[in-house]
Amino acid sequence: MSQAGAQIGREARASNNSGKFGLLIRSPNSDLGKDPRWGRTEECFGEDPYLVGKLSAGLIQGYRGSNPKYFMLASMAKHMMANSNEAGRMNSSSVFDMRLMREYYGKIFLK
Repeated sequence: MSQAGAQIGREARASNNSGKFGLLIRSPNSDLGKDPRWGRTEECFGEDPYLVGKLSAGLIQGYRGSNPKYFMLASMAKHMMANSNEAGRMNSSSVFDMRLMREYYGKIFLK
């Protein structure tokens, strides 16, 4: 994943070398794909929190590049947590208890 992210970073940097638009990518989709009816399931890495976390981290690492001072490409993860509801998603809330947060949704962001 980090090799794929590095390639995306190189291509983004090459196509936008003027800096006119900035170098921020809204990726990866770090939400869990629990329901195939969700409109963005094909953008996420699956429903396993550990796998999604590892793949997302690898992609982001590749986007950043190897320079310790400058990012090759900045990343902003989207649809981060508990946003994979499709019905009424513009006005619904994602309510869940702390156990679900710890054992499922939060696992993605833990090392």
